Amino acid sequence: MAATAHSQNIAKVLAKEVLRTNAYHRPNPTLMFFPGLNTRPYHDPKQFSFVKDFEANIEEVKNEYLALKQAYGQQDDYQKYDGEHTLNNGGWHWMNYVTKGQLKKDLFQKHCPITSQLLDQSIGRQLMTGTPFSYTFFSTMKPKTSIRPHYGATNIKLRCHFPLFVPEEAYLRVAGDPRPWQEGKMVVFDDSYEHEAANLSETEERVILLIDIWHPELEGAEIKEVQGMFKRLEEIVRRRQAESKV
Repeated sequence: MAATAHSQNIAKVLAKEVLRTNAYHRPNPTLMFFPGLNTRPYHDPKQFSFVKDFEANIEEVKNEYLALKQAYGQQDDYQKYDGEHTLNNGGWHWMNYVTKGQLKKDLFQKHCPITSQLLDQSIGRQLMTGTPFSYTFFSTMKPKTSIRPHYGATNIKLRCHFPLFVPEEAYLRVAGDPRPWQEGKMVVFDDSYEHEAANLSETEERVILLIDIWHPELEGAEIKEVQGMFKRLEEIVRRRQAESKV
């Protein structure tokens, strides 16, 4: 408990010096707002049955991350295009399992069988797919890296951080509340609130498994409708693109 309190104090001190604060906070999704869903910046991880399975397998997930990292070499799934605005200052590396709602399983499953099983079976249908704003990936923040304040695309998802390697100088802030990551302890938050992150360590990387899940109050039929909507939009875009080439 003392170590946790110490880390929380460090996070709050660092956030006060480095990060902006606002007097009032509310969700402000940049793309899509779904009415009627209960909202809060942080959610209690104990409310999600899959959390205990991840936390019980922290060492296995760590080892699989290291194996996948070696297999990736210089490859990076964080795609940045010329002239594109980015939120991060420093180095940010991704190894994806879900990219823009599409599963990317082959290499991940080969080197991370236990992690893949946790995602496929423990989270199961709660794992968010079928939308352009759903992701699941190993996220590595290099030393002296920060991600500026921003809002997520929608309130129909929650974002989970499962911390694997965390220096003392790293933290997450959601809706003005900075909290340290703790290795092996899941964090669940609503990224439609303003949020930001930083790894101010001079030498150590911060590594988490980032997981997007459907908001637990969405019904199965509603999820299928949302996925169908984006599938239809994708088909319209493809058709228009094909017509423009004729």
